[in-house]
Order: sequence, then structure tokens, then C-alpha cells
Amino acid sequence: MIDDERLMKSFSQILSLLPEDLPESEKAEAQRIRGNIKNLIGVEEDPKKEAERQEHKKALAEAYYVIHHLEADAAARIPASFKRFLEDGKWENYAPKNLSRLREEAYSLLDVAYRHFLAPREDKPRLQLKYYVESCLHQLATVKRPPAEIDEYAKMLRAVTTVDGLIDAANACGLEKHLRFIMEKEEKITLLFS
Repeated sequence: MIDDERLMKSFSQILSLLPEDLPESEKAEAQRIRGNIKNLIGVEEDPKKEAERQEHKKALAEAYYVIHHLEADAAARIPASFKRFLEDGKWENYAPKNLSRLREEAYSLLDVAYRHFLAPREDKPRLQLKYYVESCLHQLATVKRPPAEIDEYAKMLRAVTTVDGLIDAANACGLEKHLRFIMEKEEKITLLFS
């Protein structure tokens, strides 16, 4: 059996022997490999990671429970692939005790199900825009800028009424990469479960 502590110590020694003039990208790659080894070695023993994994499985179970108990016509509009995704990842035999107090991740999954599969066709563009704006506002809260500037950007984002307007506002706020990432993620969800 491999002595994990010894392995990490010897890897740390190897890192300390790296030449001083080694490019930053190669140093970063060495650190990434070290982190991956740490994760592989300690994932099952790390109580925090295990707790996170359990919370994720419970959130999937909560979303599955809600979708499984929808009326038949609504449940039929949700693709089998989405239901299978929830079922495969959920905590077996777990059901929420209080449907009004689900985990945040369960609410996010249910939001995806509603926006993509259950919402009336005419409401989908408005719901999608609202989701993009909320995501940009959430990201804006993490940006380090003067409060007055953040408030001005938030007003600009809240005032948009079209996706093109949102793209312009996101560019002005410096959130174009974030918005593009969110839009690509939404497109992948649509493709993955359609």
C-alpha cells in the first residue's frame, strides 16, 4: 500500500527542486498535478468533500421527488434523459421532509426544468432573459468596483428588455465572458436533454 503522506512529501520536494527559471505555466501545471494527486488520495477520507457529495445527491433526490410527483401531463413534457440524470445521481431512498425548504441546488434544477421544459412557449424568452440578468447581477456582486459604479451597472442590467440589450449592458459592465459562459451552458442543457 502506498503511504499517502510520504508520497505528498516527496512530491513537494520534487516541486521545490524545480529550476528557478521554469515558466509560470509549467510551475502551475506541476501544482495542478500535485492538487490532483491530493484529491485522488484524500477524496474518500475528506469529510468536507464527502459532505458536499451527500448534499449534491440530496439536492438531486429533492428535484427528482418533485418532478416524479408532478401531474402526468406536466411530467410527460420533461425529457426522460433529464429524469434519468436526476435518478442516476440522487441519494437512494431519500425524500424531502418539507417541500418548501429544498436545497438551493434543487431549486436550480427545478428552475432549469421549468424554463426548458414546462414553461409555455411564449414565456420562455422572457424567463431566459430574466435568468441571464439575475446571473449577471449575481456575478456583478463579486466584482471589486466602487459601490456607486456597481449600482449604476445593476440599474443598467435590470433595465434591459432584450437579449441584445443585455449583451450590450454586459459588455459595458465587463461581464461579457460571464454572460457568454451562461448562454453556452444554457444551450448545452437544451441540446443535452432534448
